[in-house]
Amino acid sequence: MPSSMPLPAAMHLPGDISKKESSSERRYLIYFLPGNPGVVAFYQRFLNQLSEALRNSKAAEYDVEIFGTSLAGFECDAPNPSYRAQNPPVDIDGQIEFVEKKLSRYLQSKAGDGGEPTRVVLVGHSLGAYLAMEMLQRRRDSLRAKETLKYHYRLVSAIGLFPGLVHLAQGTMPAKLAWLDSVPWGAPLLSTLVRLVCLLIPAFILQRIIATATGYPAEDADIASRWLRSKWGLHESLHLAKEEMKRIADDTWDEEVWGSPHPTILSEPRPKLFFLFGEHDDWIPSGPRDELIAARGRPAGTEGSANEWRATMEIERTGIRHDFAVKHSRPVAVKVAGWIEQIVESDAKAA
Repeated sequence: MPSSMPLPAAMHLPGDISKKESSSERRYLIYFLPGNPGVVAFYQRFLNQLSEALRNSKAAEYDVEIFGTSLAGFECDAPNPSYRAQNPPVDIDGQIEFVEKKLSRYLQSKAGDGGEPTRVVLVGHSLGAYLAMEMLQRRRDSLRAKETLKYHYRLVSAIGLFPGLVHLAQGTMPAKLAWLDSVPWGAPLLSTLVRLVCLLIPAFILQRIIATATGYPAEDADIASRWLRSKWGLHESLHLAKEEMKRIADDTWDEEVWGSPHPTILSEPRPKLFFLFGEHDDWIPSGPRDELIAARGRPAGTEGSANEWRATMEIERTGIRHDFAVKHSRPVAVKVAGWIEQIVESDAKAA
């Protein structure tokens, strides 16, 4: 049966304070950005497993907490009044501004009496990985322009999971959605029709239909049904999908994001980057993916060498699907926890 509890628009998982080094003031925030659809509730299982894995890692020696948010327009049960004020649907730039403001407000609410700045690790799935890279570029551009940064934090790393970074329109599934751009009012009409049909179907029947069609567990089918029945959810998803296929093309990030063998002249170290790609991902084209890995990734077996500054890029070869959070969340959570442990240890050595 569908749950009567409202879906969370954000999730917060505190660190294990009992294991934190009392002598350390270093704090880390794992900031999670979902893909499309941008409903953070789809990732509850993954984020809980990531929190568990971090508590059993060396990262637990520090204050490491997790905060994840739905994207604008995906607050299924509690619409955000500010979303309507943005003349929805919101484009990718609007989503970047939304998640940046969410991060700043969250850190402002947790601000203490000074001390070291909070180290923020961005973790993004699919579109969320693209948003994370754009956040990094904006931060580096702000440092380059020597703009005053209002909030006391550093973006130290980004982790992309099944990331959509280049030439997304060449993917199998994005190509099937190309017709939306050729039909006038295609996205709003389709989203309105689907929502009306979903509202006419009793919630428990709709949940069963989704579970049967997709193989989703009941909990995830319930989340999907509530997304489809929400006022803006599907409309925002289709609007973003159209823009993703147009905008996500060439690699546009500079060496301040990707790294360089030469030291940065900016006031903060460059971020460390980690990416996990799917071997057979219907949403991410394999050709551009392989070209990106060859151009930006660190060759296997070159750890600790002159290539250390390059991004860690791995292809997952055990059959985990793009929507990993549904059925394969634990192995991905363990992988991400291992990378976060590397980030924390490297940061500690550099301090």
